[in-house]
Amino acid sequence: MPELKRSDLGNKANELGALDSGVDIEGINESRMPTGRIEPLEVNVERVEDGLSLVPSKQSGAFSRALGEIEEGPIDLMLAQLSEEPDELGLVRKNVNGVIVEAREDRLAEIGRRGPREMLVWYRSHPEYMQAMAGDRILVRKDVLELEDACRQCHGRGYLEDSVCIHCDGTQSLRVSDDSTVPCGECQALGYDREKWWATGHQLCTACRATGWRAGIVIPEVAERKPITGIVVSVGPECKLYKLGDRVIHSRFAGHDMNVAKNETFVMMREHEVLSILRQLHA
Repeated sequence: MPELKRSDLGNKANELGALDSGVDIEGINESRMPTGRIEPLEVNVERVEDGLSLVPSKQSGAFSRALGEIEEGPIDLMLAQLSEEPDELGLVRKNVNGVIVEAREDRLAEIGRRGPREMLVWYRSHPEYMQAMAGDRILVRKDVLELEDACRQCHGRGYLEDSVCIHCDGTQSLRVSDDSTVPCGECQALGYDREKWWATGHQLCTACRATGWRAGIVIPEVAERKPITGIVVSVGPECKLYKLGDRVIHSRFAGHDMNVAKNETFVMMREHEVLSILRQLHA
């Protein structure tokens, strides 16, 4: 099975082309911000023969997850980027943003300089995180261009934005046991710019039967040809064409989509992937 080339990453059209050619990849060009807190793993240290063994003090959910998967977190990535080989001579140890790293003194001085970081534009795209684009990338908050096929009452969303689902109380999920939940089935909508039904946490639009399409009639082949619009909410320091607040049109396959907890979708793309800028005429 062929592998996805590094040059194909970050653009949905390239990744879809790689998939069509037989590359085995999942979740093409989509991501989701991590939410919630990590459950601590409590262990006891026991001596086994000539070594030590970590034995969980209780069979917690964190322990079960640790057995089944290995994940790299932000701290692991930072250590991988900042740390040098531990047996190299001339290394110094320093606390960098709460992480203890070992590296050459000139490298640590370089990391400590924040000049270029002050040029970043931070945007709160998630209740727990802020984002800033690097290089010539822009962050676009996706919306729906009101065309003849979009529902006028809900503006293509499939749900009423100023209402809350009475079944899940806006949480988008229903609890089935003490430690598990399922997506709410009473507030699922499609949306004019989406391909799958999802729990919105809002009351559904009756005019389009929660589809986001006018009269509830979904035409998939039409949706594939429609461009997507959005508002630029963050720009990288190398961007030359766009500013905050610009409404732009881009291809459905441009950039990298990211869904967040506020029922919003953001697209991270390079500025040359934008098709055009929209400017509203005032009478």
